[in-house]
Amino acid sequence: MDDSDSRYPTIVDDNQQALGFVTRRAVRAVEGVCGDHITPFKVTVNADEHLRIVLSKMYQFNSSWMPVLDSDGRYVGEVTQDSIADYLSSGRSRRQTGQPAIVSPAVAAAEAAAAQAASQHS
Repeated sequence: MDDSDSRYPTIVDDNQQALGFVTRRAVRAVEGVCGDHITPFKVTVNADEHLRIVLSKMYQFNSSWMPVLDSDGRYVGEVTQDSIADYLSSGRSRRQTGQPAIVSPAVAAAEAAAAQAASQHS
């Protein structure tokens, strides 16, 4: 958690269905299993949602991050305000060609966050 700056690790079941998250406070202060301390998500985003919808949900629910789920409700990753800013400033949002991106912005932002976390572990 600390190495990847993961504030809220997402808990999934055997089918990768997102169950909720566990706070750092719960992890550090409480004994037992994570399943006993799961907090349900206030909001999630679908992998194919437009970036405007993602940002609207973030503002509506006063959240700096949201889990990204596929059409079957399986956990894909998370999208954060920082990953959106990185995505928009990188040129990938238009693939530096001026053409609309083929990849969903929510998925691209989640992939960017995962790539950044992976590079921090290397």
